[in-house]
Amino acid sequence: MFLVILLVCAIAAGTWSDDVNANAVEAIIVDKSDRSLWLVRNGEKAEQFGVRLGQNPEGHKVRRGDKRTPEGSYHIEWRNPESKYYRSFKISYPNTIDKAKAKLAMRDPGDNIFIHGTKNGLSKARAALAQSFDWTLGCIALTNSDIDYLWEHVPDGIPIHIYP
Repeated sequence: MFLVILLVCAIAAGTWSDDVNANAVEAIIVDKSDRSLWLVRNGEKAEQFGVRLGQNPEGHKVRRGDKRTPEGSYHIEWRNPESKYYRSFKISYPNTIDKAKAKLAMRDPGDNIFIHGTKNGLSKARAALAQSFDWTLGCIALTNSDIDYLWEHVPDGIPIHIYP
């Protein structure tokens, strides 16, 4: 009975709604050209973070070892709090299209593409230096404080769109 009364009061007060997650992160957009990552909330770009990319950032990743960051639509598969790079989010590269193209070209598309922080154990000065150039093997790198923010706000499973 108490639960029914509480529910009726919440509805009458206007506190019960579908807006519980109205401000939740819905997607991630990465713009390689301006080295930015955006969190999308309510269908709009909401928060922007600077990123670093693979050492060969131009073009879409096509094979293992090309040091390119993929381009296309993926999703966040899972997260790793024990990564050798400060916290990481696994990106679903290669997707079905990437695998099919690689098979036709008879090459290995590569894998293990993440959003992550700096390598564990770096001094603050070296971590800051790492964020001044593209240094990954194809991953998307942020500062550790930015990764902490994403860790708290980005759920597993959301889409990530990576643009040239």
